[in-house]
Amino acid sequence: MATQLEGSATRLLMEGPRQTTTRTFQERRVVEGWRRVAAGRGCAFCLMLVGRGAIYSRTSVHFRSHDHCRCTGVLVYRRESEPPHVRRLQEQWREATAGLTGADAINAWRRYVDEHGL
Repeated sequence: MATQLEGSATRLLMEGPRQTTTRTFQERRVVEGWRRVAAGRGCAFCLMLVGRGAIYSRTSVHFRSHDHCRCTGVLVYRRESEPPHVRRLQEQWREATAGLTGADAINAWRRYVDEHGL
């Protein structure tokens, strides 16, 4: 029970900074997008979203999180190349999910993350 409460508290605590990022993005037209940043060693779900890069637009601004998630969002003010860690995750996703889609791709990614200690 303590672990569950800690996870919920973490998610709720991080909600403030996440809302600040998404609200700033929605209200300031000079911001072109945002990217997810994992804190520490992210889970497979979070790493999948980090690997998407700065794709979040005004129509997809919602920050999805789960208990124990410590990810944040970083605003992007101009289009630029993705950072090396994002490009590396994109390559690993392609490798892990080659020829797969949907739930099969997600399950393959989870196995890959576990096997490679990402």
